[in-house]
Amino acid sequence: MGHVRADLRVYMLREAVLRDLLVDTGATFTALPQEVLEDIGAAKLPGKVPIELGNGKVVEANVYAM
Repeated sequence: MGHVRADLRVYMLREAVLRDLLVDTGATFTALPQEVLEDIGAAKLPGKVPIELGNGKVVEANVYAM
């Protein structure tokens, strides 16, 4: 099985942000590094949500919006 990569291109009021990311094609949610969230201007929402990882462990995750 190979790896799937994609270019993330986000257009905001300022210039476009382009990033090369590894894609998890079986994921329910999208997880991005903090640096990418800051670069694209994502806003952190209040509270956290439980996310179940592939190994069954449940962690609390921040939620961001565009």
